[in-house]
Amino acid sequence: MSDREQAIVTQVVEGGRRMAAVARDFGISRQRVFQIVKKNSPEYTPPTAMDGNTPQIDPVRLSELARYETPVQPSGPTSSIYTDAQLLSDLRDAGRVSMAQWNAHRPEGAASARTYIKRFGSWSEALIRAGLDPTGQGSRFSYDAKVEAVQRFLTEAEAGPDHRFGQRHYQQWALEHPEVPRLATIKQGASWSAVRAEAVKRSLDLTEPSSA
Repeated sequence: MSDREQAIVTQVVEGGRRMAAVARDFGISRQRVFQIVKKNSPEYTPPTAMDGNTPQIDPVRLSELARYETPVQPSGPTSSIYTDAQLLSDLRDAGRVSMAQWNAHRPEGAASARTYIKRFGSWSEALIRAGLDPTGQGSRFSYDAKVEAVQRFLTEAEAGPDHRFGQRHYQQWALEHPEVPRLATIKQGASWSAVRAEAVKRSLDLTEPSSA
């Protein structure tokens, strides 16, 4: 067990801290905290609201563990206690869900859908940032269709003034062209790098003169 995992297990098992709070302190998802505790302390049972004596962590031990923490200090609205990474990690763990589903079944300590909208502008944008497909359109596009979309993007980017070819730039370009697959759809079943490399290869094959 690493020092970091030991700190997490100690705070949950000995200190009685909520997993969601420990997850925010360490910048990981609540599910990841659960996995670490389960792996290293399988006999641990989370306390329930009926428990009258929640164990408290020793102050000296807490100070020893502090050097492993990277707590997020709230400043202003409650939503500011969540980092972008934490929000997206929680969303990624849940998969592609609607706002209503998220609010009804979100993990303990997770942010509300309203927080996601305030942070990322819309629920769909939050899903995209988490690498999920908000449209559910994945099955509509074959691999060839995805490659062709990236080919078109690269061609237009080459002709443009900025020459920006990264996946962030594709994501923005796709938002302006609703007929093409979104970045999350492109990355279903293959990495962005692999699809982009195939698009470049096919473009080069088209430009090379055929041998007699």
